[in-house]
Amino acid sequence: HRYYLIACICAMLTVLLSFILPFLFNVNGSSDYRGGETVSSGSQVDFILGNPLKYTKILLGFLGEYVSLSMGAVQSVNLAYLGTADILWGSVSILMIIFCTLLDKSEHDEFKGSVLVRGVSVLTAFASVCLVATALYVSFTPVGLETINGCQWRYIIPILIPFCCFVGSARIKNNMDRRVMSGIVFGTLCLNFFATIYDTLIVRIP
Repeated sequence: HRYYLIACICAMLTVLLSFILPFLFNVNGSSDYRGGETVSSGSQVDFILGNPLKYTKILLGFLGEYVSLSMGAVQSVNLAYLGTADILWGSVSILMIIFCTLLDKSEHDEFKGSVLVRGVSVLTAFASVCLVATALYVSFTPVGLETINGCQWRYIIPILIPFCCFVGSARIKNNMDRRVMSGIVFGTLCLNFFATIYDTLIVRIP
């Protein structure tokens, strides 16, 4: 357990230093110039520090759309440059996430019902999403822009897993056979995957 904590702390420090070091050795900060010529990490940090309330409004307004279920549905069937399937198939993926969040419970999940555990989990997830968005605002978004560029929904997936694990009610007793439940989940997602491929690629073949 001690080694695990040390590894986590080292990983956190590594990520933190990857943002801090560019500012220590470059007054303009480190920017991703794919975001445009008006991107400047140093100037963006100055904007955030000089206008904390304005940036909070920008951040919260962006998160309202970024973490929404509709955005998740669209992005789950987005195959980048290959196209995007009908949002109906994305809705199936979101419904499966909700299904597992609510029903994938057993006697081993009792500790997750603690108010403290739930509170810490939700706050950690929220803080993580805020940091992800802020990182993209600093490194990929033009200075002072009213929204945040570059945040893709897949960035939420590592946060979504522990979040869903802890928010579901531990009082729910799911007596469904585990093989049946696994078959429903993975079978539905496989059908959803092939439907997405068909809707995005195969149906467009002349």
